Amino acid sequence: MLLDYYSGQRNDLAEKLTKLNSGTLLDREDSYRQFLEETTNWIEVESTYLVHAGFNLTASEPFEDADAMQNTRYMVYDGEKTNNQVIIHGHVPFPLNIIERNLDMKYKIIPLDNGCVYPGRYLMGNLLCLNLSDRSLIVQPNLD
Repeated sequence: MLLDYYSGQRNDLAEKLTKLNSGTLLDREDSYRQFLEETTNWIEVESTYLVHAGFNLTASEPFEDADAMQNTRYMVYDGEKTNNQVIIHGHVPFPLNIIERNLDMKYKIIPLDNGCVYPGRYLMGNLLCLNLSDRSLIVQPNLD
């Protein structure tokens, strides 16, 4: 969205960011433009794909669909298209018990967003970190 804004394709972003008390992001184009342009949409680490939102696994080339990697809200796992790799993603907050269940059951899709911005909501409001070596979950409650 920032790249679209900087290129003049997204005029509504200023208003949205101001409502979220994040309007100063737009003043830092020099800091963000190059970083965002050089950032990859997914990486592979230890037999695991790390992606912001997920993959469009119904597409013939799911690793080329940048929009899905940034915005998808739902995935159906396809081991053939993912080489049976685990997918760890964020973007959509999940209750902590669901995240822990997916880890315990060794599911191939692991959501890692617990809605840190929602402190006080039942089973939500934590910043999460996953140790890829042993799949241990570190939970830090929102301190704000």
